[in-house]
Amino acid sequence: MCVKRFLLFLVIFYSLHTTVLSFLGNATQVSEKITKCKAFKHEGHTNITAELFSLLQSNYTLQEIMQNLLNISQEYENFAPVDVSLVGRIFAKVSLLEKNDLQKFAEITSNLLEINESVLYESQTEFQATSKLIKCIGKITQQVESNFNFINITTSNFLLIVFDLKEINATGLAVYSKICSTRVKLLPQNATVGEISKHKNFDSAVIFHPKLKTQVDSKIAINIFLKPLTLNHVSARTIYGIFSKNPDPVSVYYKIFDTKNQLKMCAGWSNSSHWEQYNSTDTSIGSLISCPSRGKSHLTVVWTRQSDPEPQWTIPLVINLLCCIFSILGFCGIALTAILFKNWRCNTGNQILLNFVFAMLAQFVLNVVANAVNLSQSALCYSLGIMRHYFTLAQFSWMFVFAILQFKRFVVVLGRSDSNILLKSCLLGWLLPLLPVVTLLIIDHENYERDCFPRDFPLLFSVWGPISIIVIINFFIFVYIFYHILYKTASKPPSSNSGILNQWRTAVLLFFLLGVNWLFAILYAFFPDNIIYNVLVISTNLQGCVIFLYFIVCNKRTRNLYLKMFKTCCNEN
Repeated sequence: MCVKRFLLFLVIFYSLHTTVLSFLGNATQVSEKITKCKAFKHEGHTNITAELFSLLQSNYTLQEIMQNLLNISQEYENFAPVDVSLVGRIFAKVSLLEKNDLQKFAEITSNLLEINESVLYESQTEFQATSKLIKCIGKITQQVESNFNFINITTSNFLLIVFDLKEINATGLAVYSKICSTRVKLLPQNATVGEISKHKNFDSAVIFHPKLKTQVDSKIAINIFLKPLTLNHVSARTIYGIFSKNPDPVSVYYKIFDTKNQLKMCAGWSNSSHWEQYNSTDTSIGSLISCPSRGKSHLTVVWTRQSDPEPQWTIPLVINLLCCIFSILGFCGIALTAILFKNWRCNTGNQILLNFVFAMLAQFVLNVVANAVNLSQSALCYSLGIMRHYFTLAQFSWMFVFAILQFKRFVVVLGRSDSNILLKSCLLGWLLPLLPVVTLLIIDHENYERDCFPRDFPLLFSVWGPISIIVIINFFIFVYIFYHILYKTASKPPSSNSGILNQWRTAVLLFFLLGVNWLFAILYAFFPDNIIYNVLVISTNLQGCVIFLYFIVCNKRTRNLYLKMFKTCCNEN
């Protein structure tokens, strides 16, 4: 049981750690985008970036755009992540035009695949550039004129094949790869996957459904990307873009060369314009796996990556884990106190505290679920994203409620008591977070679908914006309260050591209760540093523990309730 509980706490800690890291990473990402845009518009851009931006804004003809883009793409060694994004935008512009120059288009795509893998990775992470590129490449491919029965354009890294199954007697095609060359061969009617996979240079194959030949429009366009392309933080192998106007299935078979400690996943391009992972199908033919088609126009890819390594037990990780465990125990201790003692939970101040604890625990649970479920289930991911967004803001709204109440307690003092304080607190704590959530749902409801949480610029205005405003307001309230306490103390005769201790204990409580520690998150967004990050994570994980110690352990009335209960239990025994 102890081991199971420890593992459960570890999962919860990991989810919290991931959430904080996600917040900071996405905020930094947005900041970097803004910085790069400013640098580009002024002096910090490269010649390639300037040329691509000029080409994007130009009124050139299609042929002029393709020729200029081909010339620029030959300097792929000097490409930056923002350049890959600009090429994607140019491709999007070109895809709206007709009669594209397919030869130049294939050569440009081949050059793009020569870009350094780390640059492609960064462009995908920051701008989703490679995903957008593939989408635009698919659109351009489908614009091939209907009077062509067979097109085969081969470049060093990219192949474009278009043919009509009624005119070409083939059941599919196979890709054979050597160290310095790649060959594509159409498969005759009697060919089977088992036979062709025995060839020593076999890489992958596409098999068409027999019904495709009987359709009115039996034309199929296929893109084959021969070099790895970074997608969703992993490097993919041969990518097939298969486009047909018919719903009949197409299967893609891949040969897995190294099956040890590797995760094999398929992915398809969804209608909502992002990659959806799904499990590959192991076949009975040696080391082949199959990625079935998903839709009339789809992109299929298989990737293999090393299994996640075992976590390294470093001192910061152990400290964070212990703090998180104590924090969870603290929140559970508060909930247990509410369950055991009716008098305690009927107190208005404690009821407000319970609302805050509920918001915190709800966020913990949702983060655990988000890390445990299959994120390719867009409906579940969408719902989780909305709830995580709401409860993340709700906990800060309740911190704002506490800031107002503590200001009245320590500064106003003599103001008359409000009989509707609980109702007003609930209205502010639970309704205020709805404003950013509803606004994002109206403006861009699809934003939740990919990461199960707001991303890109909506993350800035619907998450970090409200959080930053609340944290900064709470910080000034915290400073004013602390100053007021010290000022009152200075105007009185010297107090005892216990009085000074109470003042600092109150300051520590308010620091955590009002969420002042989240100032380190804002600081980290502008000055990324491991020290700042570790202070943030540790202080965040200690929040529940500190609140439990103050409201339960250090509160004399609550202690007496537990002592009375223990005495009663002992007397009965």
